[in-house]
Amino acid sequence: MKVSPRNNQNGRLKVQVFSSDGTELVPCNAARARRLIKNKQAKVRTVNPYSIELNRSVNPDA
Repeated sequence: MKVSPRNNQNGRLKVQVFSSDGTELVPCNAARARRLIKNKQAKVRTVNPYSIELNRSVNPDA
């Protein structure tokens, strides 16, 4: 599957990240997203725009 994340101001590719309960988190770079998917810590949520969903819940207050 070809990944088409969005570019930020620095020209780096960013992927939107969501926790398992649907909370929107800070975007990560494409390399980290690929690593999380490969290690089965995340799954692809949508392809266009490309986003991933973590397999665990994240407490945003911590």
